[in-house]
Amino acid sequence: MLTSIAVKASVSCPSCSIQVPVNGLFPRASCPGCGGAFAVEGGRAWWADRLVLDSGVGCAVIAARPEEEPLETEEVVLTFVRKEPACPSCGKSIAAALVASAIASGACGCATCGGSLPLRPPEEGVRASLPWLLGLAGETPAAVVEQRAGRTAALCCPACGADLPSASGERLVRCEYCRTTSLTPDPSAPARRREWFWLILDADERTTARWTFKAIENEDASKLDTIASDPATPPWQLEILAEISWVEREVASNPSAPEAALAILAGAEHSSARERVAAHPRAPRAILDRL
Repeated sequence: MLTSIAVKASVSCPSCSIQVPVNGLFPRASCPGCGGAFAVEGGRAWWADRLVLDSGVGCAVIAARPEEEPLETEEVVLTFVRKEPACPSCGKSIAAALVASAIASGACGCATCGGSLPLRPPEEGVRASLPWLLGLAGETPAAVVEQRAGRTAALCCPACGADLPSASGERLVRCEYCRTTSLTPDPSAPARRREWFWLILDADERTTARWTFKAIENEDASKLDTIASDPATPPWQLEILAEISWVEREVASNPSAPEAALAILAGAEHSSARERVAAHPRAPRAILDRL
């Protein structure tokens, strides 16, 4: 499924706790409140959390009607909505398929005004954990201010961490290494930053099914029970359902449950689910030995 998800994100500053806008998947951020710089990691790196992605990105992908999907944790405030990327100059939509085909070039042109939407592929580490993520569009990185030995302050690229060239009086500066364009801090006259950026994604059948099951669970858990206990449910879907704790016992009792699902459920939290695996006619000797 090729589509695009608009994201608005902010993370809490570890020093002063105010919410700092982070309009992209960047490893560093600078707080406009206390002036401190910090790494966007742990709970702040929301894109590394599968639960967050299933609850936010996944629900936005399979929503019947595109609506904003707000999500809040102690460290992150996120909003997701399924919609196509927009030109930063005129605001006109650009088809996700067109944007996806232009990711390697670094920008996608707007047919309406001739403007340009910045694009980039995800870093290797991000792509490894999010195989469905093709690229990012419309990010607006803010340069990170860091205190370093021998200098009062240094500007660093939020994408790669390299020093940025001094550009006195200029609001935009380009990294000489990764070519990311950053917005330099200016407390006296802060520039207005775009709130949204886009995830361009192409989710396979298994990923889409997992997101669909998560949405059904949030809407009506009893519907998920029915799917998990139905012998007609395809085995590959039962394998996915085996990872959802609410329906462990239903999957373990399903005569169509594949060995892969039974292997997952052999380590289930509920003892009743493990007991049903032990009694399952298709449970292999290796799983019975584990139990």
